[in-house]
Amino acid sequence: FLNDGVMYFSKLGDVMRIASVGEFAGWDTKPTEHVNRLFRNYIEELLGIQLSSSIPTRCGLRPMSSDGAVIAGRINGWENLSINMGPGSTGWKVCLGAAKVLANDIIVKNDDNEFD
Repeated sequence: FLNDGVMYFSKLGDVMRIASVGEFAGWDTKPTEHVNRLFRNYIEELLGIQLSSSIPTRCGLRPMSSDGAVIAGRINGWENLSINMGPGSTGWKVCLGAAKVLANDIIVKNDDNEFD
């Protein structure tokens, strides 16, 4: 269970995305009661908002590096396969920069960024 005590906010259209905790729970995308309660308590304490029970707490499966560093580049042996993964819940802060680096890598075909 990872909790850095920080909440990350981003808005896309009429959806507000708030990320705060990471939990290593296998392949289950249903939040545990502990995570659901913790997340909703953060929202209430930090924003003074009590979320309706009709607003879901969602969990996703995302590849994440242990230190949160971005891992991006082409996969050796696969001409048309590149990866951009690793930053966990803070990925939205680095996604545009990582995408730009990866796009440049794909266009230029930089062999220094291949993973075996």
